[in-house]
Order: sequence, then structure tokens, then C-alpha cells
Amino acid sequence: MNSASGVTRVRGASVGAVSGSFSLAAHAAASSEAPSEGAITLLLAMSAGLGALVATRSKRHRSLRDSSTALVGALVLGQALGHLTLSVASDHHHGPSLPPTMLGAHAAAVLAIAVVIRYAEQGYRVAANTLARIVPRLVAPGPIAGPARRFDTDYRDDIIARLLVAPTLRTRAPPALA
Repeated sequence: MNSASGVTRVRGASVGAVSGSFSLAAHAAASSEAPSEGAITLLLAMSAGLGALVATRSKRHRSLRDSSTALVGALVLGQALGHLTLSVASDHHHGPSLPPTMLGAHAAAVLAIAVVIRYAEQGYRVAANTLARIVPRLVAPGPIAGPARRFDTDYRDDIIARLLVAPTLRTRAPPALA
């Protein structure tokens, strides 16, 4: 796996995990009841699907601005889908409008998470490139010391005869039930 495909996987996994966990945390903080198992299952499926979509749709040779815009858009979509999933699945409706404090908290969370994911991507690039240079040197075979040994491969009849009559190497049938 090269570094570019690894970065897209890091981005997809991060967006999926953060979208699901932040949606669950926000729902738990806003409501006094825990979401049902079905709602959590739908949230996990939505998060995994969003993470897979982000990982496959991330472009390799994008500019930093386009890449960051796509990341923020994916995080906004993830939070909106997570909120919608938990609202519909657990019958928690608070009307069509969201309070400004909730929107501000979501916006601040999206920006902070986008910065963290960008640093995680950069850290992955550095670690993957460093390991790609170090690991081949660590596992490279060393030189063979001394001349190669000659193995005696002569055929000897007496060894074959001894093997056939040795009691420990005979083939035998299953034990008798007498």
C-alpha cells in the first residue's frame, strides 16, 4: 500500500468514526434517554458508509484548499446525517430549526476536527515514508559467511532397508478392538 492510498483510508476512517461518535455524544448530551440499539446500529452503518465513501472519493493530487474544503464538507455531511439518523430512529424531534448555540458548537467541532484530521494525515505520510525507507534495510539478508557446504546426496541401500524394518517408522492400522 502506498502512502497516498493510506492517507485516503485514514481520512475515510477518521470522518466515519468522528461523525458517528460526535453524533452519539451530542444526542446523549441533548436528550435524557439513551438511543435504542436499532438507532445505534443505523448510526454505525451510516458512519461506516460515509467513511467508505470519503475514502473512495478522496483525490490524490488535490490542492490543500480543495482537499480541506472536501474534508469540512464531509464532516458537515457526517454530522447532519448522524443527527438525522438518531433523530428519526429514536423519535427525538426538536422542530425544523436548530438553536444558534447548537449550530455554533457543530461549526466549531467541524473546524477543530478538520484540523486534527489534517495533522493525522500529515503524520501518516511522514510515518509511512519513514518506515518505507527503514524496513527494507532492517530485513535485508546479510552476506553468507564462508564457502557453501557440500551435502552428501549419495544413495545408500542399507539406510533404506533399516528404515523399512524399524518398528517406529512402520505404517500401521488402527488399533484392534479385541
